[in-house]
Amino acid sequence: LVGGLCSASIAQDREKKATAKPVAVATLEKMTADLKEARALLPKVQNKDVREKLELLISRTELSAKELQKEITALAKTASMSAEDFEKYLKALNANSFDDGKLKYIKAIGNTGRFTSAQAKKLLASFSFDRDRTEAAIILHPLVIDPELFATALEAFTFDSSRKQVLEKIGRK
Repeated sequence: LVGGLCSASIAQDREKKATAKPVAVATLEKMTADLKEARALLPKVQNKDVREKLELLISRTELSAKELQKEITALAKTASMSAEDFEKYLKALNANSFDDGKLKYIKAIGNTGRFTSAQAKKLLASFSFDRDRTEAAIILHPLVIDPELFATALEAFTFDSSRKQVLEKIGRK
């Protein structure tokens, strides 16, 4: 029960981060546009002391905006695909009748998507054979936001030997 509550809390925190990211990106874009406009207005300030002080403030704020951009980028790496987007992705994956098509689809996502281990399990479960499922698991492992729970994804495998093969390939034994 306690483990389930912790997992639920972690999932809720990640969901909050996932929905906060677009707001943060939009706010940062607006701030950057405002700073650009303020910098363009600087030459119109007649008082040299005021102009220099404003230039210093704008420069510091631009540096802060760059730091925020780095933080947003780092946050994006810890947010999984939304449930709605995941369902679309899973539906598109399952539109491929054969494992080789599904494998190509998973390879095509590259680093554009992040998944929870539970989502990875659903993706792996869509494969018919452990051979291609193994390759897909190796591709998905670096894309999961909760690698400590990757054993959940491995539950999709039929054979223990396939699970062991994946663990060896991803560097866990």
